[in-house]
Amino acid sequence: MRQALKERNIAIIVMAALILLGLVFGTRVGLMREKRKLNEMFATKKYNGSTFDERINNASQEASTLLGVAIAFKGNTAYEDVKKDNDKLLKAKNVSEKYEYLNKLLSDCTILAAGMDESTYNSDVTKVKKNIEELTDQLRELSGEYNKKVREFNSKKHAFPCNILSAITFVSDAEEFR
Repeated sequence: MRQALKERNIAIIVMAALILLGLVFGTRVGLMREKRKLNEMFATKKYNGSTFDERINNASQEASTLLGVAIAFKGNTAYEDVKKDNDKLLKAKNVSEKYEYLNKLLSDCTILAAGMDESTYNSDVTKVKKNIEELTDQLRELSGEYNKKVREFNSKKHAFPCNILSAITFVSDAEEFR
């Protein structure tokens, strides 16, 4: 009788440990899946007909067009900044890097285009300026929606019981774009 009771208690402890382990593992997998979805959001979700990656390509093409028109500015700091930012954007490995370099590229394109006289450099500059403004607005809109999703994820992660389980499994907060 005593042996049976002891075996039953061991079985209960083992089952409780397995349930707890399953809960911890399941929560980690769920949180990591949600975090990965956040990072994939820009590459797959379409906003007004195009994805974040497609808009990055558009921005890179606009920067290349601007650099072609602004060849007389070669050696100028603004020209060199646009060239460098465009190269970094094309080599970016993750969404955060792409966002950072895209934001800087659009800002530097605006600075370069502002210093160019449209009558001298033809109507391409006007078109590029307009496209850069549109891309900047789209970037602001995309980052706002992404940051909203990040805040939702982080709130969920910090709510009970996820806060305990995420601390145990080292799931970090998702980072907002700035």
